[in-house]
Amino acid sequence: MDAASVVKLPRSVVPIFPDRCILCGRPQPGTTTFTTRDALKGRAVWAGWYSVELPACRRCGWRLLLSQVYNGLAILSLGAIAVSTFFLVRSRAPTIVAILSLGVVDVVGIWFLARWSLRHPARFAVEPRDDSISFEFRDPGQALEFATANGARLEPPSEYEAGRLTSA
Repeated sequence: MDAASVVKLPRSVVPIFPDRCILCGRPQPGTTTFTTRDALKGRAVWAGWYSVELPACRRCGWRLLLSQVYNGLAILSLGAIAVSTFFLVRSRAPTIVAILSLGVVDVVGIWFLARWSLRHPARFAVEPRDDSISFEFRDPGQALEFATANGARLEPPSEYEAGRLTSA
């Protein structure tokens, strides 16, 4: 699996995208809004949000939105399954067994989600931080075109590992 090509821009810069769809490459696609959050902000849900207008055709815009919804629902579903397992086991066994079953379900679920994201990496992702925004592309040509349009450079690949993409 190829590593992501990463372009890092200062947070104050409004990114310029080539006029083609970010996912399929179709020319003059129109735009869609992509909103993401800095996961390092933890429970401070009001902090770390970043929104950007991306060139995306209608179909790919929906794909971006649905991938974000899927990621959120996957985590919520995992939590619901773990809690349900806890109460189901607790009604039939000692509490310690129920707690252990909750832990097992969580570990297996998180392992599965991590494995899935490594085997099916996103084609495009945005990783906001306090002072910069990293735009991660699966297609190195798109990354180079984006970097050139913004007067930026590609980050050295050693800083980013394959499968690192976590959003979209």
